[in-house]
Amino acid sequence: MEITNANAIIQLLVDHQQEYPETVQRQLLEGLYEIAAACLETFDAQEDADADLDVRREIAIAAHLIEEHLISGELTDGFLVALDCFNKAAIESHNSALRHPWP
Repeated sequence: MEITNANAIIQLLVDHQQEYPETVQRQLLEGLYEIAAACLETFDAQEDADADLDVRREIAIAAHLIEEHLISGELTDGFLVALDCFNKAAIESHNSALRHPWP
């Protein structure tokens, strides 16, 4: 999954997560973990994955922290951490594209 798409989905979920019961919030946060995993898979499949190590690091941090918040039950914090990490990843991705333009 592309970082900008993932970031948009996460922003939407964070904006509305309080409207859902806790069980749905947990399922949504589990979905965010899956999005992070899908982004890592997409990233790892790229030929020039080394060029975007900062992006990969932010996504990996997001996956780890989401998992930790799922375990602890701190769902709201999990959503906020996911959003923060994916915002940073989107910025890093944009900056990387500026540094490494297509030939």
